Amino acid sequence: MKLRITLQAAVYCTALLSVPFANAADVDFTRAEQRLSDLELRVDNLELAGNSVGLAGFNSCDDTCAGGCDSCSDGCDSCCSSNSCKSSCGGSCCWLRPCPTAQFDAELLLFAVHDSEADPGDTQDDFNAGLRLTYTKVNEQGRIFRVRYFNFGSTLEGGGNRIEMEEVDAEIGRRFTLGGGLKGEVTAGVRYAAFNERGELDYDTSFGPLVGVQLRGRKFARGTSYASLRQSWQFGDASDNGAADLPGTFNITEVQIGLEWRHPVRMGTLVLRSAVEAQYWAGVGESDTEDYGLIGSSSSFGLAY
Repeated sequence: MKLRITLQAAVYCTALLSVPFANAADVDFTRAEQRLSDLELRVDNLELAGNSVGLAGFNSCDDTCAGGCDSCSDGCDSCCSSNSCKSSCGGSCCWLRPCPTAQFDAELLLFAVHDSEADPGDTQDDFNAGLRLTYTKVNEQGRIFRVRYFNFGSTLEGGGNRIEMEEVDAEIGRRFTLGGGLKGEVTAGVRYAAFNERGELDYDTSFGPLVGVQLRGRKFARGTSYASLRQSWQFGDASDNGAADLPGTFNITEVQIGLEWRHPVRMGTLVLRSAVEAQYWAGVGESDTEDYGLIGSSSSFGLAY
């Protein structure tokens, strides 16, 4: 009898003690599941927030290809999927750390000639064609080497006067980024320039320092908007109407605003540009430091590879 009562008491105690332990285990397991669920929600929210603010664009990196790989030679899709390209670019296609690229551009320029003194014999309302050839090399650190050649000539109103302009530029520089998604490049170098006005001032050779900057902004009409500015200070010997050469100086300012389109092709990336361009040659006209201005358009065809 005593043994039976003892066994019953033991069973009751075990049952009573087991209930709280089971409930505690259930509660702890439920809390762990809730914490995991909350953590997953936080990760999802962070991913959604990152996509909504465009973190790749904010960091000036095109590794998502959302805005196109401007710096890649073989197009957005192949650049961002190419293991060799991504490894050389630090794992992504970025403006500051692009894939190494070489690019050749040929520009057709159409300019009308204006004169600072509005002399009818020193202007030309009709547009005349000019040429610019450019070779650019960009390495994986965003450093730039560029060579440019420019030539333009025009017979002025009345047919009694003609001007000839020629430039050769050698530049080095690098890329940079600014707030608001702006990308750009700054360059500096040396410019050779020659100017000839029939029967007037003649600079056979001049050299001077050259600085330039380009900014690339928002997408428009499926192209990338850009603006560039170059300024040089030229020094050389000038001959006035056939007289002896004497030291002279003049300045050249260039401004270009336009759009750029890129399209991957079999050989690389096709680069097309259309822009409005103005040039100001200060102090080269006649012997009284008359200025010449060129205003017109630029249509460029290039290949990046």
